[in-house]
Amino acid sequence: AAGADTLVLGCTHYPFLRPLISGRAGAQVAIIDPAGAVARQVVALTGETVASGGRGSLRLLTTGHPGQTRHTVRELTGIDRPVIAVTLAEE
Repeated sequence: AAGADTLVLGCTHYPFLRPLISGRAGAQVAIIDPAGAVARQVVALTGETVASGGRGSLRLLTTGHPGQTRHTVRELTGIDRPVIAVTLAEE
């Protein structure tokens, strides 16, 4: 309604919401998802991919509820791993 013609997804959570965002924004709004570029940059910096036997690891951390976060991650990605609760220090 404000006249935007392009929307850049700037959060790791937004690709999961892309269909909803696209529906609300309308067909006239281009949506840019930088996730692929970010993944390619990680490979460029580390030289590691799953296919090359990369030594990367996955830890799931949340400032929210670990059980709910684990459920949501499993529903969205199929990954079922423990989730660790963390508290961010106040400055």
